[in-house]
Amino acid sequence: MLKIVKDRKVQLRLFPQAVLKELEVLSVKVLEEEASRDAISRRVHDAYTSFKKDIRKFALLKGAKMRI
Repeated sequence: MLKIVKDRKVQLRLFPQAVLKELEVLSVKVLEEEASRDAISRRVHDAYTSFKKDIRKFALLKGAKMRI
């Protein structure tokens, strides 16, 4: 990404926090809807959700500023 910023003089900008929060809410909703479609999707969703919780705890212990 740095190459495109440097070579093409692209300006990187952040989305507003309100937009990011709403996207997070919507993605959780969509993932839950997809997980409810069948047993395999539910298992994958549950495993992924469990992983996210575990890695977030680890990141907090390590002092990392991760948004997962």
